Amino acid sequence: MLATAYLGLILCMLLTEIKRKKTGKLDFLTLANLIFFLVYAFPGFVLSANLENARHELNWGNTLYTDNPQTVIAIFVGYFLIVIGFYSKSAEKFGKTITIKSYSDKVVIVFALFLLLFSCLSIQIYGSQYGGVMVALAKSHLIRSTTVESGNLVFFKNFMFFSFFASYLLAALVFFSELKKGKFILFSLFLLSVVASWISATLTAGRIPFVRYIIGFYLVYVLKTGKFSLTFTLTFVCSAALFLIHGKTLFFSLSALPDGYVAVVERFRQSLDSGANESFSIIELVENFVFPVHSLDAAFNNHYPMRLFLDIYYGVLSLIPERLTNMEFPETLSFENTANIIGSNEFAIPPGILAFGIYSMSWVGLIIISLSFGWIGRYLQTIFNNQLHTIYWMPFVYILTAVTWIDFITFGDPEAYLIGNFWFFAAMGLLLSFVSKVYWKKNYKL
Repeated sequence: MLATAYLGLILCMLLTEIKRKKTGKLDFLTLANLIFFLVYAFPGFVLSANLENARHELNWGNTLYTDNPQTVIAIFVGYFLIVIGFYSKSAEKFGKTITIKSYSDKVVIVFALFLLLFSCLSIQIYGSQYGGVMVALAKSHLIRSTTVESGNLVFFKNFMFFSFFASYLLAALVFFSELKKGKFILFSLFLLSVVASWISATLTAGRIPFVRYIIGFYLVYVLKTGKFSLTFTLTFVCSAALFLIHGKTLFFSLSALPDGYVAVVERFRQSLDSGANESFSIIELVENFVFPVHSLDAAFNNHYPMRLFLDIYYGVLSLIPERLTNMEFPETLSFENTANIIGSNEFAIPPGILAFGIYSMSWVGLIIISLSFGWIGRYLQTIFNNQLHTIYWMPFVYILTAVTWIDFITFGDPEAYLIGNFWFFAAMGLLLSFVSKVYWKKNYKL
């Protein structure tokens, strides 16, 4: 019965995306619809229908999906409130009061070069605590699982992804700007930024950063041309699915890096051969996205004091070094959520946006966070859409901002979200402060 409800939600999401008015081929809500489908609607359907014994195969610890009607209702309510918040007239009105103007190309080049150099420096410093970048790459999967302890220099991990921002700006300079001189040098720097970005993502042993980086270029292409490439889309979706399934194996294979690249390929091949008899299962794909549904289910099935959105306050303070604040913070929301799901804290499970609302203030919290999230998305989209066709680097910033915005749907923990996207907020702050001018309507400067 509840599986049918999830199918109804998926159909509503599809019709909403087809029928609604958009500013272009895709916008912020298009991406939100996609991620909401991946982490709530589709996993919820798979669990409720118990496809391929999903309730057992996708359990976390000793916790099984309970098929709680409240979970389904919360997902329905959360989605439609996000849409309502997104179409708030006030969000569009306030967004139109802000104008952004870019400085000269030289300033953009210097800024992109600064981000790239800082990223490369951060990669070197971060890798040095493990014996060098190559050693850190070989141990990346162990570092991620905390089997290998990190040192004080782990803070520089936050800056490695400056290469993403630099790569997008350099791509804009090469492909979209009117510059005629120095394109070869800029293209060379762009290729260097691609290498730095891949190294940064590999050092974290995370699969999502790779997908996020690559898809950014494709989404900018769609934004600029208004066309979806069916061939590229199918190729990317299939490749991304395979990477999500076999990514852990790939990172494990990097442990053979000290023996050379051939050894890495051989270990990866052997790992694939050992599982060659295993047929593809939808469970393998869904297990990458199911945690927000489990978190929401746990939020309804456990007792705890309401957190009253204080996680947002503590999340902001977490960006300040502890020795400066001299404050003791309570355990993070991910910590409590993990304990509620598996009964321990062997690793952190982010709650997702809907569980964040429930943990904060029950159903009232769900309503507040869903409406606010949708409103913020429309506000940001309006600001950047105003200059989408007047500033050549704006399409990349537009997409990067949209992808960071939808990240909160899966994170749901302000502290984890802010730390995980610190590089974006820092780079955006610098971009709006030193590379462009921001004005209120009637030219009141911010």
